[in-house]
Amino acid sequence: MKDIEIFSIWEQDLDPFTGRMHIGYILCGNVQGVAKFARIAGVYTQSLQLQERLMKTVANQGSASEIGMCLSQAGG
Repeated sequence: MKDIEIFSIWEQDLDPFTGRMHIGYILCGNVQGVAKFARIAGVYTQSLQLQERLMKTVANQGSASEIGMCLSQAGG
């Protein structure tokens, strides 16, 4: 899944961040819709964030055996 639009404020310097999150994963167990990752990203970007924590939190919410993510900054 690519181009999940996100907006957050980085915890370390309180700068706003607007960008896109791209997620690729290999399923493990139950099949999940890819829209779940977009909803999870939307929920967790509502508070102050660290990039590493945001990506780890989104990854841990899904049931994937392997997951890769990338954040690209659109401005901020």
